[in-house]
Amino acid sequence: MEETDNHVLYRVTPVFTGDNLIADGVLMEGWSVEDEGEGISFNVFAYDVQPSVDIDYADGDSQKSKVDPAYTDSQESGEDSAEQKLYIINENTGKFHKADCPSVSAMKEKNRHKFTGDRQDLLRQGYEPCKNCNP
Repeated sequence: MEETDNHVLYRVTPVFTGDNLIADGVLMEGWSVEDEGEGISFNVFAYDVQPSVDIDYADGDSQKSKVDPAYTDSQESGEDSAEQKLYIINENTGKFHKADCPSVSAMKEKNRHKFTGDRQDLLRQGYEPCKNCNP
């Protein structure tokens, strides 16, 4: 790593939705001063998420996700990839949807979770299929 006496301006700004107590994430910005951003220039949003944890951003509570993480990665599940499909789970209603279901766009972001696996796995975990898209 080359050492210079140059300076970098940076800031990290938490981004909240409404009156939520927990930030949706942070906006990180950086810019190298002496070379006017030639060496360093970035603007990145980092979401406040954690694998296998559901966060209630409104009140700050968190809990283990209802989705079994063993089924979220098709490479780890050992199942035939032909049986693997992407579903979207609404944690609030307990319903699962096809990824292109119109109900998914109406879903609150905090309730929306991706699941890659077999339909039967979702049924065994207690989820019900959406009646609009019939996954």
